[in-house]
Amino acid sequence: MALPTSLQELLDQMEPQVRQAFLDAIADITDETVISALEKAIATGNIEYALSILNLDPVVFNQVADSVADIYKYAAVLTAEAARATINPATGARVIFRFNVRSPPAEEWLRVTSSKLVVGLSNTARATVRQTLSDGIAAGQGPRTTALDIVGRISATTGRREGGTVGLTPAMAKYVSNAKLELQSGDPAMLANYLTRVRRDARFDAKVHKAMKAGVPLPPEDVAKMIGKYSDSLLKLRGENIARTETLLSLHAGQSEAIRQMVSSGKVHEDDVVKIWRTNRDGRERRSHYILHGKKVGFNSYFISPATGAKMLHPGDREHGALGEDVINCRCHAEYKVDYIGAAVRQAKKVVI
Repeated sequence: MALPTSLQELLDQMEPQVRQAFLDAIADITDETVISALEKAIATGNIEYALSILNLDPVVFNQVADSVADIYKYAAVLTAEAARATINPATGARVIFRFNVRSPPAEEWLRVTSSKLVVGLSNTARATVRQTLSDGIAAGQGPRTTALDIVGRISATTGRREGGTVGLTPAMAKYVSNAKLELQSGDPAMLANYLTRVRRDARFDAKVHKAMKAGVPLPPEDVAKMIGKYSDSLLKLRGENIARTETLLSLHAGQSEAIRQMVSSGKVHEDDVVKIWRTNRDGRERRSHYILHGKKVGFNSYFISPATGAKMLHPGDREHGALGEDVINCRCHAEYKVDYIGAAVRQAKKVVI
């Protein structure tokens, strides 16, 4: 991959990479699962054994964390390079600053964030599998059906498993479970509700309309295909949500750490830095972030969420009480205004004195 030359290029390159790393991790889980062993574990009711067969350990998500770490480093380096582009008018020299990824705060951020990310993804996967197992038992399904509901069914086209609830959130898995009940019901009202699901595969809608008219359930093979496509669509959405949220968080944190190092090194003074909240005002933004647009605070000051009252050093910051509604899928960014010239002039005066 060519090194990005701007923060926007960094986002454009890395967001798809994070998304793909997540989807690859889920594919690795499902492709490596021995379905007969999972079926046996489900038949005995041994949930912990079933989870161990799926190998949902945090390490499987390491590539996601590695990609997020790369964004942090690139964002910090790009911020440092922007400073070097500034000329001291008093001396004609450039502002020299290099980002130190080995600094204790940078290493700590990378360590803590990576750990939280992989453990969180693993825990969510485990919770979703537990829910799918419970739903299968409640529905009186056989162990093999439940096992396939978890890891998906092998596609005759790709030869790989498709569908399944591994990788979805528990809420998404419940959407899948409810959609399956709707298609199996034969009830026109329930089938009509299925047609309101935005992430469904609309190519099957004609079959649903036919079942509604006849008042009969859809054939099991059609239900399996439709639910598989619906589940895959939700998984893609989950990957997009993770990529967008984690990419922006890392970019903002990298920017902030680079400027913190500039302040710590004396290249600029804290008072020379202003943060401005910028929101994409396209009708899809949160009301609270619409209100924050243009808000200016000092470098070490917090933005305050109008919705929850939470403090945020920058968009996406989850370390100071921000909730999911403050950060998930946030598309805002912090604009840093650094008075490099003023800082350089003050430094030059200090040298003269």
